[in-house]
Amino acid sequence: MSDNSNKIRTGFYLEKELLDECDCFLEQSNSRSRNELVRKAIEFYLGHLKAQDNVEYLAPAIKKLVTSAVSASEEKTSRLLFKIAVELGKISNMLAAANEVDDETLRELHIMCIDEVRKINGIITYDSAARFQRND
Repeated sequence: MSDNSNKIRTGFYLEKELLDECDCFLEQSNSRSRNELVRKAIEFYLGHLKAQDNVEYLAPAIKKLVTSAVSASEEKTSRLLFKIAVELGKISNMLAAANEVDDETLRELHIMCIDEVRKINGIITYDSAARFQRND
């Protein structure tokens, strides 16, 4: 049994339709009376309003955290791309030094590689390049 010493009797004006709807939800809300249902509803709504205040506080904090994580990820990705570009530059220079390729062949190779990368959505594997070069 609940403690009535803290409770204050008060009255509210409500539409009949709203009271009828409350009656329909008495059992579902595990309430023994309209009074208990209304008390639970008020507590729920007040909790919702408090959560809104928390959202206004948390949203900027979450945004700052996500921005920081994305920035760190961008920095790592940029460093990795730089390392890959350096390695690719070394390989390109070694191949250019070892092979004499005329300008027309380079242009054709460039166009072919652009088309290939578009077709495979940028996912190049050594195996597929080797098969292509062997005309498999």
